[in-house]
Amino acid sequence: MLQPGQKVVVVGGIHNLHEHERLAMAVAKATVGHSSHDTRPDGRFHARTLTLLDGAVLREVSHVCSRDLTCT
Repeated sequence: MLQPGQKVVVVGGIHNLHEHERLAMAVAKATVGHSSHDTRPDGRFHARTLTLLDGAVLREVSHVCSRDLTCT
């Protein structure tokens, strides 16, 4: 949350992950998937998947990568 008098500056841009190896590794490690499988009343099988980016993991991995210059 912002305090009175503070400003938020959002800088947009597009970067290909294959051009930024460490960022790509951080994003890969922070990607989390959830899935659920249900059987419908008519007997059909239904699968749902949701892929999320865990911000806390991304922040931690990014700090480690930038500090150590390695992502393991």
